[in-house]
Amino acid sequence: MMRLSVQDGYFIHPVSGKADVSIEGVITDSGTLSRNYYGSNNKLECWSLDSQYPHPDVPDASKQSVRCIDCPQNVKQSGSKPCKFFTTINVVPDKTNMVCEIRISGASLFAKAVNKMSLFKYIDYLKRNGESIDTVLTEIYLVHEAVPKMYFKPSRPLAEDEMQTVTRLVEADANLINLFDESDDMKNTSYLLKNVTARYPRLDQPYRFDNKAGANGQTVPCDAMEDGAKYEMEFVMDGDQAKKLYGAMSTAYKAAKDKSWPAKLEMPFKQQEDKSFIGKCNLKAAYNGRATGGPAQFDADNKRMDADFQLTTGSTINVALELVPYKMSSCGVSLRLRGVQVIDYAPMQVASPFEVEEGFTKGGSNEEEETAEDMFGVVEEDEAEEVKEPTKRAKKKVEKPDDDDDLSALLDEWGSDDD
Repeated sequence: MMRLSVQDGYFIHPVSGKADVSIEGVITDSGTLSRNYYGSNNKLECWSLDSQYPHPDVPDASKQSVRCIDCPQNVKQSGSKPCKFFTTINVVPDKTNMVCEIRISGASLFAKAVNKMSLFKYIDYLKRNGESIDTVLTEIYLVHEAVPKMYFKPSRPLAEDEMQTVTRLVEADANLINLFDESDDMKNTSYLLKNVTARYPRLDQPYRFDNKAGANGQTVPCDAMEDGAKYEMEFVMDGDQAKKLYGAMSTAYKAAKDKSWPAKLEMPFKQQEDKSFIGKCNLKAAYNGRATGGPAQFDADNKRMDADFQLTTGSTINVALELVPYKMSSCGVSLRLRGVQVIDYAPMQVASPFEVEEGFTKGGSNEEEETAEDMFGVVEEDEAEEVKEPTKRAKKKVEKPDDDDDLSALLDEWGSDDD
């Protein structure tokens, strides 16, 4: 689940990244009243997720009491209790299809402000008016007082279809399907592609092609609601991987086509000189006026990455794809990107605008080097990593169109089993 963050007194929108003092959304639950205690060194020492007993993961050495009610940190000191209340609520931000967490501090739970409602006061207000937190669109706003606080107020009641949509989103989030589990659920319209190489990934935020950018137009970051906004990526695979993916796409194509479609799926990949193949996949940034939030990204341990994680060209990845047959001006099968798992992350390369010149070089005699030993002490030889030279950007070659006979032969060779 994504965390809706607050930075420097502003909410950071989970899709657009825009900063604002308020955000609208549907609160799907009020969370569980919890507590935590930070010691004198500002280190979390003890916590409880039910405000009754310390959590089982609290080390015995830092546990403050057997029960929260008997804890000395639950007694006021200098006007406040060292052990603080908090809760975490779930919110579906307006015009998105995602469930986000928001951490609410004790000051925003119990504050007794005039004409402002803390969370618990807001819940009681809705109850008196025949509503609940999951039946209204709520504005959550920040107020910079002596202690910054969040307050809540209703924007409008939800329509029946909106409540159904929120319910489905919450259920889907609670039963999040492992995108990389090769179970029966993945066989019909989904495909798992393992150990391929990422190429030009743009997954950290929505992008679109702008004809007015640069000399010939270029892809630029954009808002999720702009025309053409999407998340996209190419991937490099070997011949066997390409053959299997093409077979799955052909099966989906034949299941969807009618008499007006061409009999066979055209070659969907570009073959390179080294006999590898390039495929393309993408995900629209919004459907029916609601942001998708982008494809899910996971590390090798299947832990979800932050939404702004920047995948790099050259990284080894697993890709979860949805095979979507279509008929427009042409017919085919698009690869809708569902998720990415990073197996081997390639360090980000910074392209140089310069050409190679004769003169000073890194590590050359003209450079006064500071060794690892100077900075950190002696480094054992087997621990020292070899520093590779940065990859030089090759000049782009003009791609020649594939020979029609070669393509036809390859398609015949890759014919699906039910031809």
